[in-house]
Formats: sequence, structure tokens, C-alpha cells
Amino acid sequence: NYSIGVPFSDASVWFPWNTDDITSIAAANLQQTLILWVPLVLTGLAVAFAFRCGLFNIGGQGQYLAGTIAAVLIATELPQRVDLPSLPLIVVTIVGAMLAGAFLAGIAGILKGTVGAHEVITTIMLNWIVIWVGSFLFGIDGPFQTPVSDAVPSSEDIVEAAKLPVIWGDPL
Repeated sequence: NYSIGVPFSDASVWFPWNTDDITSIAAANLQQTLILWVPLVLTGLAVAFAFRCGLFNIGGQGQYLAGTIAAVLIATELPQRVDLPSLPLIVVTIVGAMLAGAFLAGIAGILKGTVGAHEVITTIMLNWIVIWVGSFLFGIDGPFQTPVSDAVPSSEDIVEAAKLPVIWGDPL
């Protein structure tokens, strides 16, 4: 049995593994699982909310990708233009990603409300639009293609200030 400190307080809670052991990567795995889990839960909530309203939001994949593309663009381009501390940059990146996914869902909603376009068709088509826009932006000779690797589609590295801090375990 081990205990870890609760962030931003002096309290500690029981934890099932030793977070000071460099060979134990379980804490880092838990944190990475949470980092991957949160956007998927938000995507699932977007789909569930639409189902609850009587709509079929099949565009969860495109909304997730729109958020991912927006997060990468914000986290790589914004620090070059504005000097933000780490916490505001992380918050701006997360909110920007959420707004990009919501904007894409909003397009389908506006089309449904104004011209009666079926949301299944529009969200599936918007999925492909996002996939191809992302391929253009980060693809070979795209505007955000890394100049270092001309043959492989890639983006610039996310700056350290935009990365979520390590909560448990050794960051190395």
C-alpha cells in the first residue's frame, strides 16, 4: 500500500502501486489512459445528447478529428504568436478543440433546421470533409507540414507549455 499527494493540497490518498519506483510505469499508464479517455467520453456525450434529442449524430469521428486538428494547430501555432503561460495555453487548447467539434456538429444541426437535410447523411459527409482537410493541412506540401520531414505527413511538435503536466510518477 502506498499513498500519493492530492494535487494542490497537503492531503494524500491510498494508491495501489509505488509511484516513486522508476521501473513502475503503471502510474504513467493510468495518466495516459485518462488523457485518451476524456476526449472519447466527450465525443460519446455529444452522440448521446443528440440521441436524447431524437437526432442521430453519426459524426462523432469527424468531430473528434476536428477537435484533434484544432488542438494541434492551437498548441503549435499560438505559442509562436502569443506568449502564454502553460495553464492558459492548455485551457485555450482544450476549449478550442471542444469548440471545433461543436462547430462541426452545429453545421449538421443548422442544415437539419434550415433545409431539412438528414443528420446521418450530413454528419457522414462532414466526417470525410474533416479527414481530407486534415490530410491537406498536415500532408506532404501542406501548409502545416513539418519542413524537417518532407516525405512523411506530420506537424510541428507540441510545445512543452501546451502539454498536460505529469500528475503521478516520474515524468522521465
